[in-house]
Amino acid sequence: MENTNFVSAIKKMRSEVAEIRLKGDWSAVLGFFRANDGVALSTDLLLLKAAAIQLADDAQGYVLEDAMNLLNMAFELAPCSSRALIEKAHFQFAVEDNAHAALRTFQEAELMCKSDFVDLTCGKGRVLKELHGTQAALTYLSNSAVADSEAVQALVREISSEQTL
Repeated sequence: MENTNFVSAIKKMRSEVAEIRLKGDWSAVLGFFRANDGVALSTDLLLLKAAAIQLADDAQGYVLEDAMNLLNMAFELAPCSSRALIEKAHFQFAVEDNAHAALRTFQEAELMCKSDFVDLTCGKGRVLKELHGTQAALTYLSNSAVADSEAVQALVREISSEQTL
């Protein structure tokens, strides 16, 4: 029951903050988060709060270190999320002026994204084979941005060998 309440609260917060964001006023977005201090936030809301701290005309008592802490919390909450790392790398580069740290963080996010994209590509390739046949799957896989990955190549071999049976 507690999880259902949390999910409902997060959905409500997302809806409310989305309306505020439409106005393009980052100070108002930050005001929303200030009014909800102490409320547990989802990863996407942590990232949005961090962005608001950086972009608001009125920081409302927050400092840039608070934004970095939120970015770190978002990554801890969802360690498989490349989005938190990407936002952290932007912060390291633009705010902290630390290009070396930003590059390392971007590279870590890139590896996560590539792994996700390989998984996505293989899954889509299997679905295409099921729905549209072997040739559609092989065409998609061979034209994919990750066509040279071992997993995609293995799937191409698997599908090709089924075709010859």
